[in-house]
Amino acid sequence: AEARLQADGVTRPPLYQLLYEAPLLPRSTPEQQRLKMLIWIRHMDLGEEQLALLRDLRETVLERQAQITRAEQQVIARYADEEAEILDGLWQRMAAGAPADAPEVVELTDRLAGLQRGSQRERELLTLRIEGIRSVMEAEGEFLRTLSPRQEARLADSLFFLRNLLDPVGNPEDFRALVGTTYDKGEYAVLTRGLTRWGRQPLNIGGLWSDEEPLAGGALHEAQREVLLYLALLEPGMDEAIDAARALLAREVELELLPDGADTGTGAEPEGDDAPPDDAPAAAPPDGDPDPHDADAGDAGDAAHPAPDSPPAEASSPPGPPPGSEAR
Repeated sequence: AEARLQADGVTRPPLYQLLYEAPLLPRSTPEQQRLKMLIWIRHMDLGEEQLALLRDLRETVLERQAQITRAEQQVIARYADEEAEILDGLWQRMAAGAPADAPEVVELTDRLAGLQRGSQRERELLTLRIEGIRSVMEAEGEFLRTLSPRQEARLADSLFFLRNLLDPVGNPEDFRALVGTTYDKGEYAVLTRGLTRWGRQPLNIGGLWSDEEPLAGGALHEAQREVLLYLALLEPGMDEAIDAARALLAREVELELLPDGADTGTGAEPEGDDAPPDDAPAAAPPDGDPDPHDADAGDAGDAAHPAPDSPPAEASSPPGPPPGSEAR
């Protein structure tokens, strides 16, 4: 099959392109998302300290998100009985044949509308969500300030695995808000909450009430990167991808340090095994009798070890011209 593709002039797409293709299922599988996130983290080229900050930030985001969910459930539970009472009253009257414009039905409808729109419950829920998201984005600042301009640009590549949330076809509004499009002045762009003055201007979301130039550049980019990082840290499997990237970086550092401090096996210990010292005593015969060749061995030893004033023989190097012959 591979040869047939090459014969037709078709090349197999790379792995990252295969993974980026729109999935047939509504959401990507956890195994695919985990692989995508590892590719993105390696693409970011983060250092050990940055990976540690990202791991801590992941835990912070999950903790804050759990706090928001618990607080919302408590608020909803406080108003659940009142809402259930109104809905039961509407059910009884409508089931009995009362028209929608009957006075008792209209009264219950007004109570339900007051509970759902602009009520204390809605204000409490909105306050909880805003404060929770704000605390997460403020916690992101420590990590974002460590990014180089190149890493900042690559942060937007998190769309590689966030496409299931930010799909230009399935979810075009969020995709346009976070990824960007041609900006029209007065458009509700993004929820800006950043580290610069643009993020602190109240009631000017996306330049809605401003007669100045539309938000662009740093302000818009800052809001985008904070929200994208928030969504990325909420993805299941992110902690596994971070841990795998940290382990890979540790192995790379270990391999870089290995040639300088590693034992290559050419120290004094092997040399001692191959060449015992000259003054080592000769092994005695097993029966303890004197060796008749001791005298010959001694003569051979004297020949092998000449006097100090005679030059040693080079046994390991082949014979060559005498020193200085090349110059002549």
